[in-house]
Amino acid sequence: MRALILTIIKFIFFLLALTAYNKIFMTTLHYRPEIDGLRAIAVLSVVLYHVGFEFIPGGFIGVDIFFVISGYLISKLVFKQVSTGDFSFGTFYLRRVRRLVPALLLVLVSCFFIEFLFYPASEFQKFTGSLVYSIIGMSNIYFWSEVGYFDTASSLKPLLHTWSLSVEEQFYLFFPIIIFLASKVKIKQFFPIILISMGVGSYILNVIVFSNNGLGGIFESKLFTEQSSAFYLMPFRVFEFLIGTSLIWVESYRIKKDSYANLIFFAGCFLILYSLFYLSEEDIFPYYNALPSCIGSALIIYSSSYGFAKKVLSIRGLVFIGLISYSLYLIHWPLIIYWNEFSSIDNPTLEKFLMIAISLILAILSFYFIEKPFRRPSKSDSGFLIASFSTSLVLMAISANVWKYDGWSWREEGPTSKLEASEIQENEIYLEEINLNYPIHEDLHSAHTCTFDTNQDTGEIASPEEVANCAKVKIRNNGFILVGDSTGRDALIALKLAYPRENFAMIHQSGCAPSEDAESGCFLGLSKIFSEYLTNDNANIKGVIFASRYLRENYKSFINDVEGGEYDKYSVFIIGPYIGKKGSIGKIVEKQGYSLSGEYSYYKKMEAIVSDIESELEYLQEIRGNVRFFSKKDAFCSSTKCKLHTTNNQVLLVDDIHLSRIGMQHMSKELLRNNFLD
Repeated sequence: MRALILTIIKFIFFLLALTAYNKIFMTTLHYRPEIDGLRAIAVLSVVLYHVGFEFIPGGFIGVDIFFVISGYLISKLVFKQVSTGDFSFGTFYLRRVRRLVPALLLVLVSCFFIEFLFYPASEFQKFTGSLVYSIIGMSNIYFWSEVGYFDTASSLKPLLHTWSLSVEEQFYLFFPIIIFLASKVKIKQFFPIILISMGVGSYILNVIVFSNNGLGGIFESKLFTEQSSAFYLMPFRVFEFLIGTSLIWVESYRIKKDSYANLIFFAGCFLILYSLFYLSEEDIFPYYNALPSCIGSALIIYSSSYGFAKKVLSIRGLVFIGLISYSLYLIHWPLIIYWNEFSSIDNPTLEKFLMIAISLILAILSFYFIEKPFRRPSKSDSGFLIASFSTSLVLMAISANVWKYDGWSWREEGPTSKLEASEIQENEIYLEEINLNYPIHEDLHSAHTCTFDTNQDTGEIASPEEVANCAKVKIRNNGFILVGDSTGRDALIALKLAYPRENFAMIHQSGCAPSEDAESGCFLGLSKIFSEYLTNDNANIKGVIFASRYLRENYKSFINDVEGGEYDKYSVFIIGPYIGKKGSIGKIVEKQGYSLSGEYSYYKKMEAIVSDIESELEYLQEIRGNVRFFSKKDAFCSSTKCKLHTTNNQVLLVDDIHLSRIGMQHMSKELLRNNFLD
């Protein structure tokens, strides 16, 4: 009986697969302006997000919309040609080259000359590495091997956005081969099953990555344990393309009433709007957070040939932006990077609109003078391929030479080299004498800080009692306890320089703002240290100092602790965060033909975040009589500029947030000038 039931189920599944196969391979192609309307929504979401409009925190999902559209259109094209026997790998890939390469090469060459003219050797060398990988369609792998998409360093990479193009190119490479092979052997009727299996497999890869431990250590490599893999690498994104592919047989079931189509359209819009306005860079992605935008895109495509959806998505303005979306996507990110580097306009809102306007103008020019002429089939296909290949090869060869010879360092001379020499020296001093001068091994009492950080030998985190015992040894009588992260260590040294007769002990945890947050694992047990271990034994504590980066997700928790009276038994001193910089000081200060005279226009987004945090920290000072606040931003920055080095070319920073020895000396003077502990 069981065998009979299984046989019936298999037969029904076979019939469904055969029906789906017929509907897939019997599709027809015609221009769909509403698809370009959806492209417009996708590219505008990405552009608005990248220029810094905070009302659209999930704008990055525009890339996922593109993946769904690509999966739908490419699959439909290949299925049709395979079904009619007209499919040719040469023709298919020639069309991809005509579609993608000319505009891409234009952007790459333009960026190359900007980097050559204005950037120092170290940055120019890194750029050429990303350029080579962008040409060969592997920039997603290059950037995956470096850092995350949302960190500060992404603002230094003008080709970072090409990762998504590489993902698409890799999909274009393998997917037509699978379809073609399936049509040649006797398994084509099972192709829907193959697609579903590939999509489920891709999604399972996401589950493995976001399990945080590679499913209990079964998959221990970086590929399966770092969440950036799921963001950058094609196998983890295949399910998004295949959601688009699935529409090919779904759309064969026509929607009978416009009211049904409208309902499906509004459901798709709701899912995309949810992703745009609810998700942010702090959410894990793609994983399940990519599903609403992908499913929403599929619903919109399915309903876009009917009723209200067709009218909305076929609006001329939207369709036009959809037509130039590729050029707009290519151009907008490098323009934003270089604008932030060189602009001195002190009006963030005006800058955002200017960046959008200029991106649109350049995209229109690229579309009409580069994209359209090269996309047209012609008798000179061989000439086009030779020109494209030769240009790419020359650009790669030059870039390889730049990489080999250290970014063509012969271009640099004068103040830049002095600043870079100072930066290298200060960075070495920081790593050897400051950054590593805290206990991470067996002896918890071996240095001037007491840390919650994980012991690298045992993998265990110090308990509140261990940290408190360390603090008792360090604080002695009439001293200050400083609580903070790695920037707090910088503050500790500045405090020691400013107040050499005072006694300081530090409770430290790297990367954590001073609040006890169970979700992020920051300073677990800190309140217990003060309430149970230090209050009775150290009655002569002069005060508690807090100094950290104060990340957005946890500084409000700390403010609530102080405002709620958690530390009312002590005088509380708070040191604010620093804005940060955007790369090598030598690059910022002395570019060829572009001098900033020792200062730079700070990154507007970071300035807004720091100002928001500082306003709340200053508010604590106003409402609590035992709180005093010191602004590190004011110590280094004016209303429009932030000082990076001294008049004799000594750098004040070693990276985007940590001070050099010279920077700590400068901060110590500002602490004294503000009578911080007096």
